[in-house]
Amino acid sequence: MKNKIISTLILAAQLADDMKDINKRVIGEKSDVVTQGDIEIGNLMIRELLGQTSNIIVESEEQGKQRNFQEGEEDYYIVIDDIDGTNNLRVGNGLLPYGSIIVIFDGKNKSRR
Repeated sequence: MKNKIISTLILAAQLADDMKDINKRVIGEKSDVVTQGDIEIGNLMIRELLGQTSNIIVESEEQGKQRNFQEGEEDYYIVIDDIDGTNNLRVGNGLLPYGSIIVIFDGKNKSRR
């Protein structure tokens, strides 16, 4: 799982770099800035994480909860923020901090949630 998380974050960073123009376009009228880049990076992260053989729930700030199993308990509960600092990315020309965040909870230890 550790290697998958690292490779997913690398893919997300590469996609964010490739999508500088898309990350400037705001979608909707939420209080937080959401760009097409948020959606596309979120889709990539969710697809990569749910492609595992473990029972996984992924909760995204932009897209809610998704799972890769129908029955039973999750092995991992993963919370992601596709681009934390979207507005920094949108207006900062790479000078302000932004990044993707992944938090993983062991599904067997529900007391931590």
